[in-house]
Amino acid sequence: MNTGFTILAVGVGGALGSLARYGVESALRNRLGHAIPWWGFVINTSGAFALGLLLGYAFHHPVNEQLLAGLGTGFIGAYTMLAPINVDGPRLWFAGRRHHAALVTIGGYGIALGAATLGLWITGGI
Repeated sequence: MNTGFTILAVGVGGALGSLARYGVESALRNRLGHAIPWWGFVINTSGAFALGLLLGYAFHHPVNEQLLAGLGTGFIGAYTMLAPINVDGPRLWFAGRRHHAALVTIGGYGIALGAATLGLWITGGI
């Protein structure tokens, strides 16, 4: 494995993934309102599903390691970045919106886990 090329693939994938996240989040933020960060659910769920599909496929087919690292770690990692759940949950909690905080935190991780599992299941990864 060429480490230099893998690092480049992850870097390029990460740059593109962060741009994709910004674009999707910006588009959804204006359409879905601000009370609950719904865009985070959409982004994290779609990214978790995509990662499940990618890894499920890679379990059964030969995949270039640099491509896998660039797409999985780079693009999808930067696209999903579950950190907003860790920020929005406490922000809502301290604002006194405890039900919304629980929904964002528990629901966000639960839905993402379910989406990743579905992606793995579809591709025969599990």
